[in-house]
Amino acid sequence: MKMETCDRMTDNPQVLYRLYDQFQQLLYVGITMDPVTRFHDHKANKPWWTQIANISLEHFDRREDVEEAEARAILEENPLYNVVGRPAMGPVKPTVSRGTARQTFRADEDLWETFGASVEAAGAKDRSVVLRDFMRWYNREPGARLPKRPSNVERESPAAGTDA
Repeated sequence: MKMETCDRMTDNPQVLYRLYDQFQQLLYVGITMDPVTRFHDHKANKPWWTQIANISLEHFDRREDVEEAEARAILEENPLYNVVGRPAMGPVKPTVSRGTARQTFRADEDLWETFGASVEAAGAKDRSVVLRDFMRWYNREPGARLPKRPSNVERESPAAGTDA
């Protein structure tokens, strides 16, 4: 596990920490005066702790400053597992069951957005459900079926490379 720190320390350090997975996805943001103890607590009590690959620490002199920085980080950086400090919509809820690791998937933004609209038009729950169904079919798992596709009429925007 890699830990990055700032060089500034005080007698009463306020530490803002960020916990990242191996793909540098921000998982959690928190405040502590004792990072070692706090991380041991997370390790003992948080099921997501095993996903942590990198930690960054930022030191502050005043509690008010670190609390402001934490609130801003939660709102702007959208860590996966923070609950407190989120807007009224609540915490980000992974669409997969616990124990299923999140995977990084790269796609052109237009393709990804069109795919999302198509998934919605087909009445599927979300993109991840359709992608998992496709992978099961592609891997020839018994009973797997191709996910339902929307008709051209149902889809709001044409796919890249087609004429509307």
